[in-house]
Amino acid sequence: ISGSVDQWAGGPVGYGTRRLKAHTHARAHAHTLFPAIRNGATVLLGTATSFPTLLAARIILGIGEAFSAPASYSLIADYFPSEGRGEANGIYAIGVYVGGGLSSLSIAMSQEVGWRMTCQITAAYGVMLMIVVMCMIREPIRVHGRRNKQSGAVTGGPRKPSLMEAVCEICKSRLCCLLFAASSVRFMGTYVFAAFLPRFYAITFPEENMKYSYISAAVVSFGGALSSFLGGRVVDRWEKSGQPAARLYAPILGTLVGLPFMALMLLSPNFNISVVGLMVEYLLAECWFAPVISVLQSALPYRVRSHGIGIFTFITALSGSTAVWAVGYFMDKWTLETEGGARNLRLLLLGTMSIVYLVCAILFYCASRILARPMSAAAAIEKQPLFSQADQYDRSKTQYVQSQAVSQAIMGHNKSVANYY
Repeated sequence: ISGSVDQWAGGPVGYGTRRLKAHTHARAHAHTLFPAIRNGATVLLGTATSFPTLLAARIILGIGEAFSAPASYSLIADYFPSEGRGEANGIYAIGVYVGGGLSSLSIAMSQEVGWRMTCQITAAYGVMLMIVVMCMIREPIRVHGRRNKQSGAVTGGPRKPSLMEAVCEICKSRLCCLLFAASSVRFMGTYVFAAFLPRFYAITFPEENMKYSYISAAVVSFGGALSSFLGGRVVDRWEKSGQPAARLYAPILGTLVGLPFMALMLLSPNFNISVVGLMVEYLLAECWFAPVISVLQSALPYRVRSHGIGIFTFITALSGSTAVWAVGYFMDKWTLETEGGARNLRLLLLGTMSIVYLVCAILFYCASRILARPMSAAAAIEKQPLFSQADQYDRSKTQYVQSQAVSQAIMGHNKSVANYY
């Protein structure tokens, strides 16, 4: 229940962060404000003495967490040209997976110091990261329209679209619609996997629960981070070699090749073989995130990019939490109230993940057919970074170097976000 409330509370706020694009330095300042809210909510979690208090803390936590992803994707799109966004998103995603891996250690930490102290330690860690991000993150120079080189005047700035105008413009793009649909399905698998994998190992291999905590931390951190980074790096170079649809071929291949190892992980009666399958699956299947986000950043026209990223974040989070609720309902009915619960749990998760992987592979393939078409001149301009469009390609090398630091700062920032779970 708290996980669903977390997403329902945070989703609209994540969409609402699009408005921060209208104000210079707003995203940089909000990377301090929202982590402070999140850290305060974590402290409240550790001091909760009743379910209403716990629920309220989760709602506040969802609001504090919601800002990170939309603003981070937006900053990366503003700083990096299309041909470098895959690697930039891959670096950002390293923090997501490392944080997710470290969160697995909360099982061991809670047993050693208690769950309340674990929340306090996590909040303290989040405050330190908040200070680092506050010192490092910078907004790009925000100039709408074209600047006259001689007078310095800016003319021709676009009118900000309303919500309905933005939705209509986004829906006109078949590529954007397919990316939204495919990513929503893929996030269903991600959320189900993250929510029920600890429960799967606790029921199937109860004697290895503590061992799983440490192995999961290593597998998710190393496997997911390496897969995402290499996925972004490889597709950048693959695309430069002359394959325009490379950014969506990688998710298709990774998903299909990773599915057999998913089956090995779920069906193996041996714990060690199961975790080997888990490791290989993470190495192969998690390469999808950075390439897909980079395609979305380029596919969304700049004037509605902030709208689109906010809507994307809300839809994928809502889809994922809905899938967790549905699988949890059938899990309670089919695995815990009948004999052979462990076997039924294996089959339920395998069936769910197989359907998710195959459907999202089909949707990504349909999107890749569109991506392979020749690009118009207007679309090519949209793929340039913000400061290149704003200043007629007069790039500031200092800003570009700062963008690397921004990506690293956001990476550590998201580490604390995932660690709360």
